[in-house]
Amino acid sequence: MLSEYCLEFEDHNRSTFTLSNLELKSHYEESYSRIDQENQQFTQVSKQTQKGNNKNHQEAKNVPKNMGVLIKNYFINNYKDVVRQNITIKKFISKVNNKKNYTRKDLKVLFSNEQARLLCKEYLSSFQIIQDILMSTKIGDSEIILKYVKKLFIGTQDPSSLSSLKYSSKEL
Repeated sequence: MLSEYCLEFEDHNRSTFTLSNLELKSHYEESYSRIDQENQQFTQVSKQTQKGNNKNHQEAKNVPKNMGVLIKNYFINNYKDVVRQNITIKKFISKVNNKKNYTRKDLKVLFSNEQARLLCKEYLSSFQIIQDILMSTKIGDSEIILKYVKKLFIGTQDPSSLSSLKYSSKEL
């Protein structure tokens, strides 16, 4: 029925427009506009997610270094004889003496040793770790370090879980 009422218009390029063509063109323009809006919203959400991930990455950045130093001090202060006998613990302690920071890999190696794992599990499940974190002058934000004690405790049971220290948004 629409074709019965077609009106013909001419533009400057001499192409013919009909009413049905104009309606079709209007429909496509609306669709493209909606798609553009959805793409912009998706881009904004993606950027916010990336910022959140970067924040988590930055947040967990110093955790191995700080926790490694606390664990090292715990070993030295409480288990001097074990430190002398256990090669893995001895290597762990000597790393920081060589002016190197601890990494997740160092903690994974430490937690892979049965004796070290048991001592770390004991330390990470005690109130001593909380006191040490709160009393440390080297730790800037103790809340962040306290947040990751659980991850490290889980790492004593499964060292491969330390492949990433970051918390997912579901875990928070």
